[in-house]
Amino acid sequence: MNLGLVARTMAECGLAVWFLTSVLFQYRGGKLLNFVKRWDHYSLIPRWTFFAPNPYTHDFEILFRNRYPDSTMCAWTLHRAASPSHRNGIWNPAKRSQKAIIDLCGNIMGSLHDASKFELDPAECLAGSSSYQALQKYVQGLPNPTMATERQFTIVLTEGYRKPNERRILLVSPFLPLPQ
Repeated sequence: MNLGLVARTMAECGLAVWFLTSVLFQYRGGKLLNFVKRWDHYSLIPRWTFFAPNPYTHDFEILFRNRYPDSTMCAWTLHRAASPSHRNGIWNPAKRSQKAIIDLCGNIMGSLHDASKFELDPAECLAGSSSYQALQKYVQGLPNPTMATERQFTIVLTEGYRKPNERRILLVSPFLPLPQ
């Protein structure tokens, strides 16, 4: 008995089962979906969701700048969760971080919209917003290779790749203290 052939056949069968399960897992409901969810502790069976019910038609960008002890400031720097790469189409672990940042920005814009709709103070709405607080903590926690003491960030709305030069500043934060 050829062990190499047996191992190869087992691997091929395993991959075929994984592929078929992945395809069937894309359909909503059913016993298979519940079974897979119950036993797929490591999320090995992917669930692709290409289209959201209300997809964004724009992108958010986070820019930040540092202020130093002598009150000088650096130029605005675009924050990227990951560097653009051809490999991102296959392996992109930073995609979830970028998606979380986009969702936080969307929630913050929703809070500001509600503030204007109900004639509330935007600063108070943001102060009570968990999304704004999470984004503040995230920006404060970005690497600080210089000896900056404070950081300010801005949320910028872009039209994505279709109109890369059209940007609109939506929010500029106050300066935030950086951990030393």
